[in-house]
Amino acid sequence: MRRKVFYVGLVILVIGLVLVISGTALLSGKLVTGDSFQQVRSDEYGTHNLQFNGTTFLLVTNSSANISLIRTSDVAAAGSGNISDYAINSTISISTDRAYEVGAGNYTLVFFGNSAPHVNYEYILESQEYLASIEVVGIVLGIIGFIIMIIGAFMKEKPKEDDIMKQFENL
Repeated sequence: MRRKVFYVGLVILVIGLVLVISGTALLSGKLVTGDSFQQVRSDEYGTHNLQFNGTTFLLVTNSSANISLIRTSDVAAAGSGNISDYAINSTISISTDRAYEVGAGNYTLVFFGNSAPHVNYEYILESQEYLASIEVVGIVLGIIGFIIMIIGAFMKEKPKEDDIMKQFENL
């Protein structure tokens, strides 16, 4: 039984690894990443035009409170004093990471400060998010498989009937 549990865990782990590798390979051509900001004004920096053809999931990492996502057409009108009028609210905000779900259009990440920020951003069309889900499922299966393997490796085997009978005979 112990061996069977171990092998089941190993099979689940291998399936998880295959899903992670295939999800990563499929996602590599679809995920767009960037980190460059150009100076727009003396204290304002912005990304190049982020053009989305459909609903898109945008992730901004290592961001600060001074970074906002706005429509590209609003860059000229937006300033540090009125950026909140043009800023698009993030869907999710955790620590220094923000996630946005935006529709088709042209967008720019804007930063107000003395120098260009060290921020990374990446995006993928919502219609292709399932590729990232393949990776996540693979990671979860890999973890479950590893745990099952550990359980199988340290499980105590049940004594066989013959061994139990011999114990009673020795009494």
